[in-house]
Amino acid sequence: MELADALRFYIPLFYSALLILLYLLTFYVIVRHWKTEKSSFFMMYIFEGVMNMCTYFMVFYSKKLNTVTSETSPLAFLYRDMESQTLENISERRRLVESKQACLFPPLKRHLGGYTPASVWLSGCVVVRRCGDIDFLKNFLTCMSYHMAFVQYINTSLISTNRYTVLRFLQSAEPFWKKFALPIMILAFLVPFVDTHRYFFLQTEIIFNEESGSYEFVEPMPLEDCFKYLNPTMIFCSVYSVGMNVASRMNLRTLNTHVRSKASTNFTIITLFTSVTQVLGCFLSIIRVKWPTGPIAKLLAEYLPFVSDGLTLMQPLLLFVLTSSIRGKIIAMFKRKDTSVVHVIRSASRNSN
Repeated sequence: MELADALRFYIPLFYSALLILLYLLTFYVIVRHWKTEKSSFFMMYIFEGVMNMCTYFMVFYSKKLNTVTSETSPLAFLYRDMESQTLENISERRRLVESKQACLFPPLKRHLGGYTPASVWLSGCVVVRRCGDIDFLKNFLTCMSYHMAFVQYINTSLISTNRYTVLRFLQSAEPFWKKFALPIMILAFLVPFVDTHRYFFLQTEIIFNEESGSYEFVEPMPLEDCFKYLNPTMIFCSVYSVGMNVASRMNLRTLNTHVRSKASTNFTIITLFTSVTQVLGCFLSIIRVKWPTGPIAKLLAEYLPFVSDGLTLMQPLLLFVLTSSIRGKIIAMFKRKDTSVVHVIRSASRNSN
């Protein structure tokens, strides 16, 4: 492994490990002090955090670790057993997908005679039935890499909506979100399967690239088709989230100090930072689709995983820096407690007589 590649791998690995630890610490503090820290924002923060950490580990396996894993590496077994035999098979699959005569959902066509809303419900059954015909793990990783991008952007939009409504309608909005935040976010996790379930029917391949000396995930679907629905969703959610957060910041001027404290206005700053980062990720994804080959594509392929780190792992750092109650409780966990004991020895007074 060259020095540049090693630095590109180990430096992000180091700060990612610290941020994941910080994520877990914030979870622990919030749950332990739930009576005082209970709020709709923290409920959504924990749910989003679990999703973000799952996203990180999937990206780490499919976009980072493989780039520094050679055929002689001790970790090669993680990819070698799933490696495709020839590039010709991949090219043939890609030509099939690009053909207008190719049917992306043959099982659904066979069962339904066409595409209807019922395909959403049947897709799960079809996936299970086809697990014997396809390498489920590779297709699952491809599916979830796009799926979690949907989820990240939708979740940020929901949290931005939460902050705006809580600041605008504190008395009614906060109880509503405490009651319905979790069901709404679960629904937000499930809805993108309407699009992303198609990746289960297209075989993702793993090859060893002799030129780079590392393993690569090769998807048979053209990049433009992969982002056909994702990019519009990212654009809409990015614009919506930024707009809601700007509106929230403007509403702060009309609130008195007491209401600002109750509304935890620093949470709005956290969501605003996240929204701005997502705008950057959206911009890079659009460029990636516009120029799928060439030096720009190669550069984006190298650095998009690090942008993904910012989207998935920056929230605990922002929470630690901006929220004094959480920061104080985490710091207190590592302070050395004074366990010294003072023994008082009482001596009997002598009789002066």
